[in-house]
Amino acid sequence: GLDAAKDTALTRAGVAPELASWTELDTEYDNGRLEYKLEFWAGQVEYEYEIDGATGEITKEKWENHGLTGSTEDLGEAAARAAALAHAGLAENQVSALKTERELENGLVEYEIEFWVGREEYEYEISGAGNILKYKRER
Repeated sequence: GLDAAKDTALTRAGVAPELASWTELDTEYDNGRLEYKLEFWAGQVEYEYEIDGATGEITKEKWENHGLTGSTEDLGEAAARAAALAHAGLAENQVSALKTERELENGLVEYEIEFWVGREEYEYEISGAGNILKYKRER
């Protein structure tokens, strides 16, 4: 049910229920499959989850820390990749189609890192200082 889906999302995000400000709580069918779409804020972090209604599995998760920006520091591509892989709990030899792109906007450095593990796609934005600005995992 919806309450269990909310608990799953909050647990995964590591957010206490009283700190969540819900902006979307939808139940819908996608290709004949029941799915819960949940969005909430906790502080300056925006979270989005899609949860399979039959299994309770998270099929999509995304968060963005609106309180952080790029940095004038530049840790380098290898360290940015390492930060993303560490967050995912993976080693470089466990992923495929690994792509890293350095961007410079208004003097601030950000890295976009994308990779696949099986049928799951991971996307990260990492600041030049090594902070995760955005994270997305989708099956």
